[in-house]
Amino acid sequence: MKKHYPLLLAFLVAFSSFFVSCDENDDFEDLYKCKITVTCTEGGKVKISKYLETTEVVFIGSEIEVVATPNEGYAFAGWYLGDSTEPVSTDAVFMFVATKNTTLTAHFTKLSNLTICSAGNGRVSFKDSADDTLAFLPGSEVTVIATPDEDCDFIGWFIGDAETPVSTDAEYTFIVKDNITLTAKFSKRPKTYILCKKCSQKRQKS
Repeated sequence: MKKHYPLLLAFLVAFSSFFVSCDENDDFEDLYKCKITVTCTEGGKVKISKYLETTEVVFIGSEIEVVATPNEGYAFAGWYLGDSTEPVSTDAVFMFVATKNTTLTAHFTKLSNLTICSAGNGRVSFKDSADDTLAFLPGSEVTVIATPDEDCDFIGWFIGDAETPVSTDAEYTFIVKDNITLTAKFSKRPKTYILCKKCSQKRQKS
């Protein structure tokens, strides 16, 4: 039995060194990995392409693609790193190389709906669209156009039940700040009658 002790001891040493070696390899490998996390503000969803979770451990040097998808009524504003006030990218699909633990936050902005309508005796339109309702990012510059019918005049653009127009320009350019409905009001010119001189004389004789 004693003859087998050296073999048993050698086996135990080799077996234990195997696990030590594996642990050392794991620690060594971890030096070449980093954690990528994506989050978002209200108004959309995000993902890391080719992965199921929004937090993944990847090898340093890996090319990572993150995707931001806005909900209806929202627009993607940009990818932000930590507490930064400037986006690292304004592309909804953003690719970068993993170099360290990184948390990216996708910011979404709620769109403002602008509706235009006519109170009668004229037509309205956006400068670049035939639709009567469009969604814009707050801060966007928009131009609306009012076209009176024949024998009609444009009065102004009104909001709600206001008696004073926000503009009397038929082509009105302004900055969108919130949901708004603009109504173009028109007035019909009074009819004018021209009485011919001969007709007037005949009536006087009769």
